[in-house]
Amino acid sequence: MAKAIGPTVPRWQLGERLTGLREEAGMTLAEVADEMDCSEWKIRRIEQGQVGVTRPELRTLLDLYDVEDREPLEELQQLGRQRGWWSRYSRYLAPNHANLLGIESAAVSIRAWEPLVIPGLLQTEPYARGLTRANLQSDEDGARSVEIKIARQKLVWDDDPPAAWYVLDESVLKRKIGDNAIMREQLKRLIDPPNRCTIQILPYDKAEHPGAAGGLTIFEFDQDLHSPIAYIESQAGSLYLEEAELDRCRSVIDHTMALALSPAESVEFIRGVLGRISPDHQEDKQ
Repeated sequence: MAKAIGPTVPRWQLGERLTGLREEAGMTLAEVADEMDCSEWKIRRIEQGQVGVTRPELRTLLDLYDVEDREPLEELQQLGRQRGWWSRYSRYLAPNHANLLGIESAAVSIRAWEPLVIPGLLQTEPYARGLTRANLQSDEDGARSVEIKIARQKLVWDDDPPAAWYVLDESVLKRKIGDNAIMREQLKRLIDPPNRCTIQILPYDKAEHPGAAGGLTIFEFDQDLHSPIAYIESQAGSLYLEEAELDRCRSVIDHTMALALSPAESVEFIRGVLGRISPDHQEDKQ
């Protein structure tokens, strides 16, 4: 069964190619909009991959740019018109969050460094609920956030999962979200992660490392679909980085992977942390 990749990445790829074709044809956004009898804003959104393009619109654009080899672009157009699994939640999703869901769906490889909390694709449902309270979300928004997160996990891990590699800071294991039972369940999930998922732990004694500036994730895709993308999330919003910026992100993850415990050592380390978390109503072991 073919991997369901969603519309996000194909739209980005098609938009990038259409931008290059327009520039090669020596046309401005305004000139194309005039020929298409639409707004310049619409052409810009198509080129930025924010909206899909219909087959007649694509044909008109390719006529304007005098393009002969159309099949690859028509395939991207068709992929970009499909509905992502998250479309039923679209009214609740910010554009950047919807983009992340689309990127996850299309990725064949995920590599991430996380210094603060368990990554969303590895969280248990109780841990995810605890995070919504920590993030000061309302009960309604929190419940929906958890529902989307669990759906994300099912779609990513259940059918043709990507090769995933996570490096977690030691503090991620020890930052208590919810009660002891929630943390014990969450650490057990890390000991037995999803298929094709590898976890490393960066212990406190690796005091100096290039990941100190914050977490990041690198997504890779089938070669014909899109070049790799680095994703950085912060309180101010999300960033998607490519090309020159990507080299620095790769270097950060490569260095943290090299400094971290091996996957086997990491499992034993997590077991040690788990063993020191007592059931609720008892003091944790020192």
